[in-house]
Amino acid sequence: MNDGEKSSGYRPPNGKKVPVWTRVLAKLFAGTLIGLGLILLGSGVLLGLGQLVVVTSWPLVEAQVTNRQVLYQDGSYQPEAEFRYTVTGTEYVAKTLLASGASGYPHAKGLADRYSPGTRHAIRYDPRRPEKIVANAGYTLDFFRRPFQVVGMGAIVLFLAWWLVLRSRAPARKLSPAQTWRAAGAIIGAVGTLFLAIGSWKAYSDYRVMKTWPAADAQVANNRIRHYRTSGSRNNPNGVDHYEVIVEFRYTADGKDFVSPSSEDFSSPQDAEQERARYAAGSRHEIRHNPEDPNEIRFDVNPADFSVAKECIFPGIGLLFAAIGAAVVYLSRASAQTAVPPTPHRQANKRVRRQRGPIG
Repeated sequence: MNDGEKSSGYRPPNGKKVPVWTRVLAKLFAGTLIGLGLILLGSGVLLGLGQLVVVTSWPLVEAQVTNRQVLYQDGSYQPEAEFRYTVTGTEYVAKTLLASGASGYPHAKGLADRYSPGTRHAIRYDPRRPEKIVANAGYTLDFFRRPFQVVGMGAIVLFLAWWLVLRSRAPARKLSPAQTWRAAGAIIGAVGTLFLAIGSWKAYSDYRVMKTWPAADAQVANNRIRHYRTSGSRNNPNGVDHYEVIVEFRYTADGKDFVSPSSEDFSSPQDAEQERARYAAGSRHEIRHNPEDPNEIRFDVNPADFSVAKECIFPGIGLLFAAIGAAVVYLSRASAQTAVPPTPHRQANKRVRRQRGPIG
């Protein structure tokens, strides 16, 4: 019996040894889960601390809504509002997103409708840069939703890693290496199934927009670039700059005129300027709108660019992981079924103990 078998508490049948690669892969898998869980947990804590700084140290000011809209960006809808406010005698007009996480169109539109033009709301501004504002800061679940989600994901991953390590050290009656690999395969399969479901839904949504949303000839009413900065890190304490190109389209749907915005995010100001020049004011482009709500538009849908192979990349990754997980579960079951049964004298000893019953 080797040291790995003694430390794990597992006693393989006569003539069988736990392969070295099994123990190595088990440790690598558990270590990967621990590293991923710690990264998620740390990221969530940093996000939460950043939100806490906004609530505790950013001053409050009363602001008037001058405009509000729903933006489509990177596959999600985000509600945005523009505020006019005064800080130390200087008037500012600034825009901010009303939701920290990605939202569906009905949810985003409902949030935007709460900030109708002319209404007044209390907002918070950065004392170092008063043009940077937050509209919904407070000790609420909505404001801290993203940190809670990231911390929760990290806690789940760490719990799975702890459970696998703990169970792998359990006695043979509770868990064998085959059973440990069965659990690991189930986790891999579950992650792959989740990726498959998300990717399939995204591909279906793109296909539905391309096939069922009517096309309309739209004219660019105006465009602008919104510069913002995300939270910093150890390698980049000043944060990461982003340049969001926001384009408003004027078009006709069902006999009515609409003006709706859409946006795209860039990390380079040069790329953002090129995109803005592409959608210059007055230029015309084809868009697609939701027949149920013409305010919901897409301007980046081109049937010529639709590729089944491209749409299947993300679902294909999920399917690959699901297949790997299923294979691991199947092989672990097969190895458990082909294990050498206990020797006859051990079976006889068990029958004798059962016949004697408990002592005393």
